[in-house]
This record gives sequence, structure tokens and C-alpha cells, in this order.
Amino acid sequence: MLLEFSVENYECFRDEAYLSMVLPSLKTQVPKNGQTWESSTSRVAAIFGANASGKSTIIRALVSLNRAIRRPGERLYYPYLLQNPPEPQTTYTLSFTHEQVRYDYRVQADKRGAIALETMHAYPKGTARLLFERRTQEDSTVTVKAGPSLKGATREVNKITQPDQLFLAVARQYGHESLAPIAQTLTRSFSLTNNVSSRRKNTVTLMRQVLDNIGQWEHYLSVLAQVADIGITHIEVDRQELPPKLIHAIGVRDAAGVYFHPSDEDMLEGANAIFMYHRGANRKESRLGLNAQSDGTLSWLALVSQAVVALQRGITLVVDELDSSLHPTLAAELVSMFKNPDVNKSGAQLIFNSHDATLLGNIPMRLLDSPEVWFTEKNDEGASEIFSLEEFDTRPKSNIQKQYLTGAFGAIPTTYMSELRALLEAEQ
Repeated sequence: MLLEFSVENYECFRDEAYLSMVLPSLKTQVPKNGQTWESSTSRVAAIFGANASGKSTIIRALVSLNRAIRRPGERLYYPYLLQNPPEPQTTYTLSFTHEQVRYDYRVQADKRGAIALETMHAYPKGTARLLFERRTQEDSTVTVKAGPSLKGATREVNKITQPDQLFLAVARQYGHESLAPIAQTLTRSFSLTNNVSSRRKNTVTLMRQVLDNIGQWEHYLSVLAQVADIGITHIEVDRQELPPKLIHAIGVRDAAGVYFHPSDEDMLEGANAIFMYHRGANRKESRLGLNAQSDGTLSWLALVSQAVVALQRGITLVVDELDSSLHPTLAAELVSMFKNPDVNKSGAQLIFNSHDATLLGNIPMRLLDSPEVWFTEKNDEGASEIFSLEEFDTRPKSNIQKQYLTGAFGAIPTTYMSELRALLEAEQ
């Protein structure tokens, strides 16, 4: 479960950009007796703001850190460039839970491409306990200081960790006794998607879901299609049409217990085996293949299928541009799923950005609470900032949508349409 994330000196963010899922009612580092992490955190974080204000950037920063944990050596230095010279380090901090214990993870990547500093602390009893501190010296030597409670092959991992690699990422690959399970939690607990994905990517996403459990996902996708009222009665997989290489890969794991992943090209070839039945005249149905579906249908099914997995497994789903190719009613329903404790029984979270101000409305009732709403905007110096609606004095029945659109919280564009009109008039 994600608790807090911040990044500094990353692309358009010069100063620290901080996003929190922790409710203001939690005043301590860990919940007190009678409280849980589920009751002390938000299930949703929604980020609003003008174009180029940093909405996607804060998500991209989270993706960058997650990718570097998955694949050692991924770049992490992305400095703010509107000052010369740029600051020498990009800093990430991530607080999360693993087996109900809080962990704080901090990374500083420098302009050499090296990981200058990397630390992790655990809070098993409510007080910070060092697990490890890693530094990369000027001569590119990697040194690791292990905390007393850290068990595993720390020296061996230290020896093979390169200056540009996260120690945690290498420990994950090595199978370090203490750190590998924590790293696995981080890599498996986040599902990252962009709702403006191409048809190709959406098709591949759907195929991977279907092949995970064909019978189950035939049913799931049929229900999800009906929920969106897109004219589809049910979905089926013609197993005879599946390429042999995909059939052999279904349910097969490697020695490490990880499912084999056929290539995207294999997945696209297998898409010919998925058929959707559309309502037609005189109650007749027409069977159309996956490749014959609209962009909107593919976008909805690809996104909501990932939401279903997140809700089942307690994953944090991170979506860039939730409202793209998605009707406001469907976007609101998706958010509601994560906020409904009867649906979201696993503590899953949804983090997204959007231009859809209707999500801030209170008709028929308010969907998003103040701690769940965040805004991004650029200051007078061109640097992006992120801040919470919680910082403003709002009342339960306030029309947040109207206040936002009239600029009460900032985070809306300042337009100069008169200059465009003058330009067009001058050319006539």
C-alpha cells in the first residue's frame, strides 16, 4: 500500500513535490491501537490542473522509480532544466507498507547517472529502524551499511551492485532474504497505465488478462462490457483460434515462479481468437473480432480489467489521464469502485490525473473528499507545484467543481485568446 511519495528536482518540479495517501487524522508514523492502515489512508488520489502543469510528471516520477526497481540501471536523474546549472541530484522518497509494516525508501540519483544515496528504514514497532544505507563514492565504489536486523547476503549483493543500479533492485534479482520480498511487494503492488494508450497496447493488455484465466475473463469482460452499455452482450474466446505458442504459455511459470510472457506480436496474433457479440436488429447478434472494436471499447475494457485485478489483489493502480476516451459517468463509476468498501475489500488504491471537473461535483453527492483531491500548477518562475484541497477552507456542501473552474484553488490555465483572435483577424 502506498503511503507517501515525493520527488525533487525532477523535470518540471524544482522543489519537493509531495503526494500523500495518509489521512490527516493519522498524526503518528504508524496507526495506533484500534486503527489500521486501511482506515488511516485514502483509497483514491485525484490530481487536477492545467495542461503542462505537472499532473503527468508526478506520475511519471513514480513510474521512473518503480521501473528502476524492476530493472537495475534504469535512469533516475531527470533534473529541472529552467535553471543553469541544474541541481546535481534528483531525489525520490517512497513510503509504503509490506506485511502491514511501514517502510521509508529514499533515493538520490546524481548527474553522473550514479545512485549517490539509497536508504531504507522500517517501523516494526512505530520507530524508524535502519535496514540499509548505500552510497556511491566519487571513485564509483559502492558501499553498503547494513542495519542490525537486516538478514541475507548483503555483502554478496554489494559486490555486484553497479554505481547506476539500485541496491534494492539488485537484491531483488539476487533473492536477498530480507530485501527481495520487500522489493517484490513494490514491483507487484503497482499497476501503471496510460488511458491514452494506442489500440495496439490496449489489445495486448486485454490479451494478457484473458490468457491469465480464459474462462474467468470471458465472464469478467462480458460483465464489464455490459456495465458500460456499449452494445455488447457477451465475449468469448475461440480456443481453436489461439496460436499454439500462446496455448502452451497459458499457466506456465518459470523456475522463479514468474509467468512466461509471450511477445506483443504473439499477443496481437492471438487477438483474432477473441470475439464480442453485439446487439443488432430484431434481437439478432453479430459476432465481431477484437480488432473490429472501437477505440472507446478497447480503452474501457483495458482500463477496467486492470482495475478489477487491482481490487482483487490490493494493488495501487496509477492511471495517467483517466478521462481520456472515457465518459464522465464511467470515470465516476470507476472511482466509486475503489471507494466502496463492499467492492474494495483488499485496500486497493487508485491514483489518477484528469481534466474532468465533474468528478469534483456534488450532484447527486460528492464523490471525492478533500484529502483525495490534489492540484498542480506552475508558479511565476515556471516551476510546478502540487498541493492538496485539504489546504483550503471548504465545507461539506461546497460546490468544489464550480470553485475550481472559477479559479478558487488555482491550477487552471490563464488563456490569452484575444491574441489569437487578433492574429486571425489580421490575416483576413
